[in-house]
Amino acid sequence: MLIQLVSTVAALFLVWLLHYIVFRPLNRIRDLCETGYKDLVRWDRYGRTKRQLANEARRNKKVGDVPPVYPNGWFALCESDDVKNGHVLAVDALGENMAVFRTEEGKACVLDAYCPHLGAHLGIGGRVVGDCIECPFHGWQFNGNDGKCTSIPYSKGKVPSNARVKKWPTHEVNGFIFVWYHAESDKSLEPEWTVPELDEISSGRWRYRGRTEYKVNVHIQEIPENGADVAHLAYLHGPSILFGSDLTAITRDDDRKTKTWAPLLHHHWEVGWKGPEPGSPDWHDHQTRFASLRMHTVHSDGR
Repeated sequence: MLIQLVSTVAALFLVWLLHYIVFRPLNRIRDLCETGYKDLVRWDRYGRTKRQLANEARRNKKVGDVPPVYPNGWFALCESDDVKNGHVLAVDALGENMAVFRTEEGKACVLDAYCPHLGAHLGIGGRVVGDCIECPFHGWQFNGNDGKCTSIPYSKGKVPSNARVKKWPTHEVNGFIFVWYHAESDKSLEPEWTVPELDEISSGRWRYRGRTEYKVNVHIQEIPENGADVAHLAYLHGPSILFGSDLTAITRDDDRKTKTWAPLLHHHWEVGWKGPEPGSPDWHDHQTRFASLRMHTVHSDGR
């Protein structure tokens, strides 16, 4: 009887595990903020942790002309599914605190988080009323389309014209809610371009099956620049993926003989860029360009 019960439980667990792996998105998140500091631990004589040594190395790094903290452009604050109709989400991004909410009719809006009255956080405890978000402290309501206060429940007079919060230019596309950021935002600059809609996503041809997410200690602009640096793929990412983020353990072509199994897991990268065709919707008069990057990974037997 006991054996039968254990077998049944094990079978149910395997069915659940198979369903979890096959039908649910797999999200893999890794923190690589300490990558590249491994050798510091090896030579340290004071017993400091890798994180302490990494922080010291960052402080001692020579700094030249510093670029703007964030480049101009569209930034994804959250996924569309994170904000249901009538819900509010507090988001910290781009050095700002924001309140992301979806109106009762389904429009995504992003406002500065703090009420201009007494500074309550609209994203924490605020609620959606029609096209507005209501402050949790005194009930002031701010329209998601322009950030203006439309109602003060205990006041019979006219709403002051300066009772408003910053409205962030918002664009929802491809399953994400984007905001437009500009380093000179005090000039109220309008977006210079929009994020193109991907037909593969809108048509349902691409299904979300999960993602790999990394936390890295770099300037935000280095991420897309690194993706465009196709020359480093074969050199740095050619060896086995089993080496992970340990740059000192990567086996090059000239010393691969020391690790006989490395050729079996070697990668070859084929990269191609394709820009928009003249006259296409993505061909803009102000010369903004979009390009797609296709990468093919092939496992080689070393021959």
